[in-house]
Amino acid sequence: MISVAEAHKRLVAAFAPLESEQISVADASGRVLAQTVVARLSQPPADLSAMDGYAVRASDTADVPCDLRVVGSAPAGGAYSAVLQAGEAVRIFTGGPVPDGADAIVIQEDTKRSGDDSGISPLLQRGKVEPLRGRVLGVQCRGRTRFCPGQLG
Repeated sequence: MISVAEAHKRLVAAFAPLESEQISVADASGRVLAQTVVARLSQPPADLSAMDGYAVRASDTADVPCDLRVVGSAPAGGAYSAVLQAGEAVRIFTGGPVPDGADAIVIQEDTKRSGDDSGISPLLQRGKVEPLRGRVLGVQCRGRTRFCPGQLG
C-alpha cells in the first residue's frame, strides 16, 4: 500500500497542462483561465444617477430651501444634452446619465415641485454626487480558476 501523498504525486505526474488557446467569452463558460483577465472598459461608461431626483449644482443648493428651474430630464437610456447652468435642475431617474455641469443629486423626496412643474425647491442638501462611472474598471477574473458567466457581472 502507498501513502496518500505518494498516490497524489503519481496521479499528478501522469498529466500535463494543456496548451492555452484564445476563445470567445461565449465559449469560455466552464473553462479554466490560463491567466488573469482584466476588463479593458469601465462599466458603466458614464456617471449615472443611483436614485430618482434632480441633478443640480451643489453650489445652488448650499442654502435651502431655494428655487431652481427644471430645464429638462435625463431618463435611463437617455440624456440631457445641454450643460446645466446656475439656478437650473434636470429631472433625473435611476440609471440616467448625470448632465454636464451637475455635481449633486437631490432625491425627489427632498424637493417640493412648483404648481406648474417648471421648478423645484430643494428642502435638504445631501452633498455631492457619488459618481458611478467605472465602478467595475479593473474587475479581474483570476487565472487558473474556472470561468463562469456570473464573473461578467
